[in-house]
Amino acid sequence: MKIFGTTIHGLENKDVRLSKRTKLPPNKLRGFQRGKVGPLDGKDYIGGNYATAANFAAQFPNLLPDSTKVDVGAFLDFANLWGVDYSSAVADSNKIRSTIGVNAQWTSPVGPVSLVFSQNLSKAATDKTESFSFNLGTTF
Repeated sequence: MKIFGTTIHGLENKDVRLSKRTKLPPNKLRGFQRGKVGPLDGKDYIGGNYATAANFAAQFPNLLPDSTKVDVGAFLDFANLWGVDYSSAVADSNKIRSTIGVNAQWTSPVGPVSLVFSQNLSKAATDKTESFSFNLGTTF
């Protein structure tokens, strides 16, 4: 189980710059396109002033032989991204998003490979979702 929370506010009643706004990391809310969740200004996803997430995950032991170097697991993610300080006209979409799914991680000769199959349980009308995600490599 993991819990995540972050907030950002400008000093002296100044608005937070667009490049500094909070966004949900892809590993905190799987099943949604990267950066396509939260407050919307026109057609642009601008991030928010607040973000929270709760992740529940379990790895299945010995599902595949150790020689395959594949770990398989299941997850349940909940998250929200909301709050915009510069305009009350921005579509805030303060709604809990949730996803359930399975993931596989393979340690390949060219680096780690991650596959995620997910189903959204709840989302805002403006969110962009994805039911399959593939990632080669890792971030530091």
